[in-house]
Amino acid sequence: MKIQRAIGGIFCDDIREEVNGKISLIGCYTGGMQVTEFPATLPKLCVLVRLICSAHEPPKTIVFRVLRDDEELLKGELPEE
Repeated sequence: MKIQRAIGGIFCDDIREEVNGKISLIGCYTGGMQVTEFPATLPKLCVLVRLICSAHEPPKTIVFRVLRDDEELLKGELPEE
């Protein structure tokens, strides 16, 4: 049986961790983001990323990249553990 994997993300203005361990997503974008001019400067842009995979066969590496066209603006890698 082939292991199913899925990844998804939610873009929002802020992600806040509350005292009781819950998180709140503030100002979620649905379908698109409207700006009055381009290029635009945002005070903050957050992304909640969720990866679904088998605990028995987790990915060896997870790399996140932020791109503008072909230009890499930011790159991050999660540790194996």
